[in-house]
Amino acid sequence: MHADFADTSNGVAYAPSVQLVDSPSLRSGQAIWADVLASRVLEMAAQTQIDRTAERQTLGLPTGIPGLDRVLNGLSPRGLYILGGAPGAGKTSLALQIACEVAKQTPVLYLTYENAPDDLVLKAICRLALVQPGAVERGRADLSRLGKGAATFATMSPRLAFVEGTSRLTLDALRMHAEQIVARHRATRCLIIVDYLQRMAVHQQNGSMADNISALSLGLRELASAVDSPILAISSLSRAGSYDSPTLQGLQGSEDLEFAADVVLLLGIRQDVSLSSKAIANATVGSRLLDLVVAKNRYGESFKGIPLLFRPTVGDFQEDTRA
Repeated sequence: MHADFADTSNGVAYAPSVQLVDSPSLRSGQAIWADVLASRVLEMAAQTQIDRTAERQTLGLPTGIPGLDRVLNGLSPRGLYILGGAPGAGKTSLALQIACEVAKQTPVLYLTYENAPDDLVLKAICRLALVQPGAVERGRADLSRLGKGAATFATMSPRLAFVEGTSRLTLDALRMHAEQIVARHRATRCLIIVDYLQRMAVHQQNGSMADNISALSLGLRELASAVDSPILAISSLSRAGSYDSPTLQGLQGSEDLEFAADVVLLLGIRQDVSLSSKAIANATVGSRLLDLVVAKNRYGESFKGIPLLFRPTVGDFQEDTRA
């Protein structure tokens, strides 16, 4: 981790925050004149045409999952995305895979409460190498394949920063980290991933857990607007919800999350499985057939399921085009 990402939990001060270029779109809570906004809308329309001419598949940051990118048009700046699912469904694996895809071109800040940063790097390399992390830990991995995965990871790793969550990490500190990596790479924005939301909410000082989730979800939305960057926050499910087919109501703190989020993605077991998909799953040892359901989408189509094939042993998701 670079020195400018020092943690204040040990009394080490953060490096001075680098301010983003002042822009009407970033100054939330202040009056913005309509003529300024009109100019920005026309600039955006012109840039959209340029991007389409250049055959960009999405206008937002691409997730690397074609079906999801088609529905969402990528991850939009200032958007708050919630990814929910049962324990062990693969939420962290999916978020890490998206992080690696985005980091090919755009900096990513990954806030982790569940896994140590070196464990996440191991998982990322193993996915690219199609090697099981457990085999590495037992000294049984194919080092040649692992080396090839590491070489591929090296093409994105300079733009992927991890911050280990602590009880003292605040939204202001998270914003400082985001501004620093944007400035470091001379980028216009970054992707922020929070893994996961309820663990961060535990340390908030707003009363009950429900109050903490409410305040944090609104705070993350404001942060996305302030740094003009998308935020993908992983959410657990309440015990009352269905783990196989999660719903919006099954999210822990569902009402507040649904209100604050621009997009809610729910990862669950696929209920309607075609014969061809069953054949693919049977041919891939240990694989699972899942659906990533777009349960809420302020930007377009909702209740759209993207069929996925998940290989938990290597943490890899692929879209099931035969579903």
